[in-house]
Amino acid sequence: MEIDLYTICWNDAHMLPFFFRHYDRFVSRYFFFDDGSGDGSLEWLRAHPNVEVQPFVRSDPASFCVSEQLLSNQCWKRSRGSADWVIITDVDEHLFHDDLAGLLRRYIGLGITFVPAPGFQMVSNEFPDPEEMLCYNRTSGALWSMYSKVSLFNPNAISEMNYSIGRHRATPTGRAAAPAKDELKLLHYKYLSFDWAYARHQQLRQGLGPNDIENAWAYQYSYSEAEFRAAWRLFAENLIDVRTYNLASYPGPCWWEPYRLQSNEVKLLEQYRLVDHKLAMPLQRRQHRDYRPRIREDVARAYGEARMLLPAEARRQVASSETALKQLQRERDALEQAVSGLREETHALQARTASLEQEGGTLRGTIRDLEQENRNLESSALANAEQLRRIEESTLWRATAVLRRFGARLPPPIRRAVRRTLYWALTPHRLPVKSH
Repeated sequence: MEIDLYTICWNDAHMLPFFFRHYDRFVSRYFFFDDGSGDGSLEWLRAHPNVEVQPFVRSDPASFCVSEQLLSNQCWKRSRGSADWVIITDVDEHLFHDDLAGLLRRYIGLGITFVPAPGFQMVSNEFPDPEEMLCYNRTSGALWSMYSKVSLFNPNAISEMNYSIGRHRATPTGRAAAPAKDELKLLHYKYLSFDWAYARHQQLRQGLGPNDIENAWAYQYSYSEAEFRAAWRLFAENLIDVRTYNLASYPGPCWWEPYRLQSNEVKLLEQYRLVDHKLAMPLQRRQHRDYRPRIREDVARAYGEARMLLPAEARRQVASSETALKQLQRERDALEQAVSGLREETHALQARTASLEQEGGTLRGTIRDLEQENRNLESSALANAEQLRRIEESTLWRATAVLRRFGARLPPPIRRAVRRTLYWALTPHRLPVKSH
């Protein structure tokens, strides 16, 4: 059985010993995409005989998360025709089952094509020794449904995985069939001593792009020390022994429910795919019974009951279609709401435009009135200037020029008295009436 593993590496030298010790037991080939490591990670990778290293190319320069998403949705397709299973994971994610190789062989026989894994945040107060096997030595973890992922699937059956940002969800197409119950666990080894984990979060934040920060992707890398300590305390207060934890108790439902094989289908498949194996057992272990009638009955029952699997497949497709339809309906409602909002904004803008046009008309009328008043003032000023010119050119004005020059030399009090006297002399009707 061939298993290929794909992952991104960036300054993961501390985690690579644990990573290889865990996955070397069943992985055939590793494909690493290095994001410019400078801590000795590349030396680790090149020393491993089954590792192929390529540079991680950011297809979206403004976003690490989008670039990782695009890579995760494409890189595994090179394993079609050469691998039975592929694993898309991070260096701090360990897929755990006591007998993973045996589980996958059984799943191949049952027609299972992708294997979900409920997630656990693993917590350790001190950083492990490099020789440890984390899944056996560091087994304290807290349930973390956000980290439940589908990292393991059959590349020959799945057409597209359609991972979301961070691979936290997927919409697989092709022959997608999940087991009736979950048996694989995803152990996320990020919280390995407080100081190391917080420093690693600060380091990983440096690799985020502006769009990642704007969309709050990988937001946990931006925690302050107080926020990170609060998150640590929350996980530490809910620790369990992950190895002994029964996944039947894991809170649900999970997003992959529509892809599950029903339990009765699994029982049928398990029963009739093992017929040949049962026939190969020595007859003496069957107490020398003649199984030929039983074989005919089993084959006939298998033929009849196997036809029941087709409606089940149809049910899965219907459930998947209903889920997609509900998603489309939600998107339609959101679009209708957005269109309604745009209509309201358009009406408001139209009303505002009409109001502004009315105000503009009023202002134009005011401007016309001011222009007319200005023209009147200009005409009046011109008339006054003309009148002044005529006065200056008159004989009387010229005749009194010498008198005016003489008066200008007089002291101000005398000038005022003379001006007052002339005024009253020239306007006799204003003289006060003499009292008798």
